[in-house]
Amino acid sequence: MQAGGELEVTLPETGEFYWSKIRRQIELEDRRSPSINAPEPVSARWVRFVTPAGALAALALFVVVALKHSEPPEPRLALDDSHEIETPLEETSSFSFRSEAAAMTVVWVDSHRE
Repeated sequence: MQAGGELEVTLPETGEFYWSKIRRQIELEDRRSPSINAPEPVSARWVRFVTPAGALAALALFVVVALKHSEPPEPRLALDDSHEIETPLEETSSFSFRSEAAAMTVVWVDSHRE
């Protein structure tokens, strides 16, 4: 036992042989894996460019087709004093008010029911 209370561990090989095995394994792994600084193939660069560009083109095409096939908005009719309101009630009167500043028309229909 050592002074700190830890058991002394002995290796089946010498320390130099043990570390040389680790160094050889690291060198073998370095030869197997491609280098980080290796130039990137041209095809990989094209894929990185074409993928977002294709998605953007598809989105633009979708927007163009959606806008082309959308229905035009229906024209809005502005009520004025010349419009008549038909009602099945006999005792009905109406009053209309047009505000150019607010761009709106209000029609009040009164049925005189009590």
